[in-house]
Amino acid sequence: MAVKQLDDNPSPFETKVKGDYLADWDIHRYYIQTFDAYEAMMLGQVYDTVSASVDGSKITDSYATTLAIERAARVMGKLPDGQTVSVAKADQGKAMFMDILRQKWWYPNANAQHPFETKLRLWQLYSSVYGYMPMFYDWNISPTGYVGPDCWLWNPRNLVPQQGRTSIADMDYVTALTWVSKKYLQDKLDNASDGDGWDKEALTTLIEMANNEKSYRDPYKDTMTALYRTPQLTKRGVQLATRYEAGDENG
Repeated sequence: MAVKQLDDNPSPFETKVKGDYLADWDIHRYYIQTFDAYEAMMLGQVYDTVSASVDGSKITDSYATTLAIERAARVMGKLPDGQTVSVAKADQGKAMFMDILRQKWWYPNANAQHPFETKLRLWQLYSSVYGYMPMFYDWNISPTGYVGPDCWLWNPRNLVPQQGRTSIADMDYVTALTWVSKKYLQDKLDNASDGDGWDKEALTTLIEMANNEKSYRDPYKDTMTALYRTPQLTKRGVQLATRYEAGDENG
């Protein structure tokens, strides 16, 4: 999706955020160029770095994939277990209640994307493929009736770290890329209210962009499999870059 200026007079904060993102993406896009080769190896294919494509004439096997899958199965053979211990006798009931919540409510229902156990196993598997695998966690209000903590695997191609930092814990912010449909934006516009964080004017502009812009495959943000399976010209939706900033852990 082409970048369009939403405001003719951006604030200093908007200018800084945009500048940070463009500088961080310029570094990140070079780092993730190696991901095509990792993904090809995961599928038992040979990636040619010269032609930037999979060479189907070469013979290979899936030994590396087997090792990664077996390792993930051993590490995540079962869900994490443990016991919540109270500091004082007065809190023993609360500790027991937290254990019940974890085992009977959170584990069975934190199933956004995939069942919870499957997500943890994939988390381990993909960390062997890419070298790291981001996991986003937040409070989920699911149509199934579940209300509680949940987590989502995040494609490392689309998590843009703050340059110069070596871990999430060290970063002042991180930028996450997502794609949403025109209907999603229209629903947000129809239900937008003051104070909910959505800018009606910006939403209107984004919807217009979704109507008028054409989308193409992206060799940086699409996985190798998506590039080969997706037509050259396809509607991807509107890309949103969300900046998550570090805050007070006690806040």
